Parts: sequence; C-alpha cells; structure tokens
Amino acid sequence: MNADGGSGERDGGPSDADGGLTGDGGPRDQGTDEPTPRVRGGACSAGGPPSGGLLTHALLSLLMLMLRRRGVGAGLMLLVSLGSAPAEAQRLEPDAPTAPDDRAMIERAAPELARLRPALRVGAGYVDDPLVAIVGDEERALVGERFRLSLAASLAFLERAHLALRVGLVAQDGLGAAGVDEAQPDLATVALAAPAIDGRVVLLGREAPVELALAATLRLPVGTGDAFVRDSGASVWPRVLLARQLDGRGSFVALSLGVDVRPRATLGDLTIDSLWTFGLGGAVAIGQRSAITLELSGATVFARAFDGPHSPLRATAGLRWRSDALSVHLWGGVGLSPGFGTPDALFGLSLGWRLPVADLADA
Repeated sequence: MNADGGSGERDGGPSDADGGLTGDGGPRDQGTDEPTPRVRGGACSAGGPPSGGLLTHALLSLLMLMLRRRGVGAGLMLLVSLGSAPAEAQRLEPDAPTAPDDRAMIERAAPELARLRPALRVGAGYVDDPLVAIVGDEERALVGERFRLSLAASLAFLERAHLALRVGLVAQDGLGAAGVDEAQPDLATVALAAPAIDGRVVLLGREAPVELALAATLRLPVGTGDAFVRDSGASVWPRVLLARQLDGRGSFVALSLGVDVRPRATLGDLTIDSLWTFGLGGAVAIGQRSAITLELSGATVFARAFDGPHSPLRATAGLRWRSDALSVHLWGGVGLSPGFGTPDALFGLSLGWRLPVADLADA
C-alpha cells in the first residue's frame, strides 16, 4: 500500500521490474537496474487499508457469474471462471484444521475418536494485509484483505484414525502485483482453494501421559489457480502431534512439528519452497463446556531458516464452547513477524458437528 494509506492505482508500478513468481525458483532477469521489490507480511506495515473493497468485489463477481447461464452449465462456468490465473501461484495461509477437537490453528493429537463417527467442520476467516510490497519508498498491499470459507467432512474410525476431505473458497482484494510479478495478476479475485486430503493416526491416546499422533495433508493443485491461493503443484505436509491433558474438564497443551514440502517459487526478494512448521497452543477450561484458547503457529523456509521475511508467525486467542455434538470457536489474533502471509490482524469462526454418542451407540 502507499505510504498515504493505500490510494494508488492497481497497476501502480513498472511491469518490467525484477522479481516475479516463477516455478524454477529464480528471479526473472529483466535486464533493468530496478531494485528487487521487498515483499513482506502485513505485520511490518503501518499504512492504512488499500483502495477498493473486498465485499464489493466479491458480490460483483458472484453476480456476474449468476447472470451468465442457468442450470448445469452455470455450475461448470462457476468452477472455470472464478478468476484468471497466472502460470504459477503460491499460497499464503496455513491449512485449516479438520477435526472437531482442533482449535483455530493447533490440532489435538488424540481427538475423540470412535469406531465409526462422521463429522463436519465449517470455518470462516479474515486476514488484513497478509502480503505487502516495498518498492523504493512506496509500500502497497499486494493482497490487502482476504476472506476464506472452508468445509471439512471427516470420519473417525477404528478408534485410532481420522480422515478428512477439505475444500474452500477465497475472496481477496489488493492493489495487484505489477512491478513485483511480471505476470501482473489481478489479485482482487474470488477463487477456489486447492482441495486437501488430511489423515491422522493416533499412536498414544488420552489415557497415556503424553498423546502422540502422526498426521499428513496432501494438497491437490486443481480448481482455479489465482496467485497466492494455491501452490503451482501438489504438496504434502507430514507432521508429529503431541499433547498433554491437564484436567478432566478439557484443559490441555499441544505441540506440532512438521515439514511442508511444496513447490519452489520466487516473488520479489522472497524464495519460497519447503518449510519447517511448528505450533504451540492449548486450552484453559472455564467450565464443563467452555475454554479459553491460546495458540502460536509459524513456519520457516529451509534455506533461510528463521530469517524474518521467510518465517511467518501468528498468535491467536479465542473462546470455545462444545457439547457432545456441536462446537463453536471464535478467535482473533495478530502477526508477530514480517514473514510472507503474516497479517496485521486475523479473525475467525469455526462451527463443528459430529454424530452424537447416543446416535453412535444406536448405529
């Protein structure tokens, strides 16, 4: 965004500047003396919001799609026309949890499993300024606002395993990537997020001194591929989950360590490829059904471990309520580093449902 609060043209920058989002990991050589733009998360920004409105753009996009054609053809048109994609893209945000016992960002090592128990989890999230570019003395939002909806359908089985399929939709607004990415995608878009298959196997359950589980997520590069919504190819994220129950009301602490194996790409002065991931969080019970949640999650690129721009870090706090069948989690947080994808602020709401124990016993 501009230093005066974001009042800039969407094409505000030379199209032949160094940098760009590529699949080979190298910056594009444009043969110019322009400095390579510095790309950061919005947590390093002090400016105001970008010009344009996320809600306005999303509503206009959906209205245009609805007017095109009715019936089955309209559904196919929706999948194909949600934004125009550059050749390569690299997602900004971490994966949304899929199990009913997970929090905003932290997964429970041993969720309440059963021999056969279906569940659904719906999430909505908003982030402000997850990606800004600094070109000379100008600072502007590449992605100014982002809103995401996600749906995960899961099945717990064999009292040790959990399998889920997650899909999502992303709406975002920003000033565009001219001068940073030579493809110059229009980042004000509505797009399908890449679907993901998530699995978890519990090795040590809640009866053990320390819960232990192995988990992995496979992301598929299908659907629309707008910039910064999905990776340019398939990616996989294996991880180890640990947790410790603190009392009988549901208080616990949890730790996650993993490796996010993803395609390599560059954007400005960033080179983004495979990452170490880590998360620490927990819940403090304030009754039989409610808890306060505290979470810290981050990642760092292998080759630039703990370098600020290559190490996104977020913290959230929230309030969660649950019954046997339903759960509601409202949370908010901030970015703690200038790492790519780290916003000024983030907010979210998740709703979970799973087959009640009484119905499970009758099945």
